[in-house]
Amino acid sequence: MHDFIKIVGALLLSGSMLFVSGHAFAQATKDVDVHALLQKATVSFSPRTGSFTEGSTFVVSIMLDTKGQSVNAVELHVGFNPKKLQIVEPAGQQSIIGLWVEPPVYSNTFGTLKLVGTIPGGVNTQSGVIANITFKALTSGSTRLTISPRSQVLANDGLGTPVVASFGDAFYTLSLQPPEGPTVFSETHPFSNQWYNNDSPVMNWDEVPGVTGYSYVVDDQPFTVPDNAVNTVDNRISLPSLPNGISYFHIKARKGSIWGGTTNVPIRIDALPPAAFAPTHEKLASGSTLISFFTTDSLSGVDHYEVGVIDIGESPDMAPIFVQTGSPFQLPTKTSGDMRVVVRAVDAAGNVRDGRIDISGFSYLGFVRDNLAVFVSIALFLITVFVLVMHYLFVRRVSRALRMAMSTPQEALAVPRYRELPPQPPEPAQPPYEEKIPTELDVLHTQAAPSLENIYSATRIPPRRRF
Repeated sequence: MHDFIKIVGALLLSGSMLFVSGHAFAQATKDVDVHALLQKATVSFSPRTGSFTEGSTFVVSIMLDTKGQSVNAVELHVGFNPKKLQIVEPAGQQSIIGLWVEPPVYSNTFGTLKLVGTIPGGVNTQSGVIANITFKALTSGSTRLTISPRSQVLANDGLGTPVVASFGDAFYTLSLQPPEGPTVFSETHPFSNQWYNNDSPVMNWDEVPGVTGYSYVVDDQPFTVPDNAVNTVDNRISLPSLPNGISYFHIKARKGSIWGGTTNVPIRIDALPPAAFAPTHEKLASGSTLISFFTTDSLSGVDHYEVGVIDIGESPDMAPIFVQTGSPFQLPTKTSGDMRVVVRAVDAAGNVRDGRIDISGFSYLGFVRDNLAVFVSIALFLITVFVLVMHYLFVRRVSRALRMAMSTPQEALAVPRYRELPPQPPEPAQPPYEEKIPTELDVLHTQAAPSLENIYSATRIPPRRRF
């Protein structure tokens, strides 16, 4: 009996425990929301904070983190302050949205933007870009971007079940647009790439509304930024006695409490003339004169030369008329009188340096003196020709006379020859004395002997030929 009671007690205790546990489980099940057990998907802006200047544009991305869930559709309602911001581009090109149910709709009057799109096949992502919105900052101040609670994200379950999501905000600071570097100009030095011989330039710059002061500095560095101290409120300043070379004028403006960009303007100063020089001259055989000249300039460089000619006998106050030319310069042929040639070198800044040379006018004595070497060469040539001609004539005639004097005189004589007569028959007996009549000797005159005159003429020296 006692054991039975123990068993019944144990059963009753177990039943009561089960009842209490069941009741507690039912109560817990009744109070727990299933959605509360799931992680929330988040829709946020990137960047969430930032500082931008008025008039500038910047991009804000809407990012989706599904927290491990697969979603396939979003509907977002974005709000902004239309007095501070203006939408330039509502969505951009990069997006996880595969199909926009309707094009992005926005209003810069009411400050609203609506984005509705689907993602075929769904997406499970931690940083999916829904849209890239380009805003323009209108005025300075603070502004806020919001996503309305009416927005929703739908699960990829075939039923379009809304996914529990949280929607973030963004806060931005819009500051005043800093002024750009002032627009600088100069009446004394208008072109920054040219050289000037004025070492005291006057600089001007345009006035900009809202600017309360300027800071400037002059040095030899091209990109110096002036300090943040106002040293003038005018838009004109004179810079006296700048050094030769390239100086830089730097200036920036302050608008409110913001300093703007810096304008850097080079100023080229060359107040030094070209280096001293002395022209040279050369007389030509034609009677003209060549003037040669050259010099240098250490800063801006020699730009051109000018030449002027004056008569030394004229008034010393008379200025020559200059003509621009190069080296060498040819003076007129056979210019009479003494001349002074003035060569003027002009550098790129307009500085001048004169070089002078005095030249005597044309004279035959001076011409011979200047060309003495030529005349000596001509004289030597003529003497050589004369000697050769005389040598030829003298040697030829003397040698001929000697040859004729040394030849044999008998060779020049022609000996007469006689023909021997044939033997005569014996004379017959003389008849009684009779008076004989003389008969002439029959001499064969076939070849007459040369006369004495011809013999002498053969040895006579022929008369001289005249050349």
